[in-house]
Amino acid sequence: MPSDEAAFAERLRSAWYTTWSERRSGLAGDETDLLNLSMDVLEMAFECRRHARAQVSEGSEFGDKMNDLLAERLKVEALPSPPPFQLNNQHLRGLAYQLCDECLLFFSETFDVDEEAS
Repeated sequence: MPSDEAAFAERLRSAWYTTWSERRSGLAGDETDLLNLSMDVLEMAFECRRHARAQVSEGSEFGDKMNDLLAERLKVEALPSPPPFQLNNQHLRGLAYQLCDECLLFFSETFDVDEEAS
């Protein structure tokens, strides 16, 4: 993705992290809330990836298209269940970018993480 969008993605990820840090309760249910929200975001992100794969050929266009689809479709009102606290659409995208950092979601075609690391 273009460098300005990559910088914005980093800011969204930071905004998500700050929001999660401030709004979690500190109780045992926090991890379950985060897991449930992460699963909803992953499901929607995988749907965006399927649509991106159908619309563009392999290469750099794939990640750009997937990112565009996330911005278009990853909405609080589209979540299958309500979030554990008030969030906006940018927080959800920030969580998606965080999940990408955790290697649970990729903005590219399938590759072997272990091979890429060596």
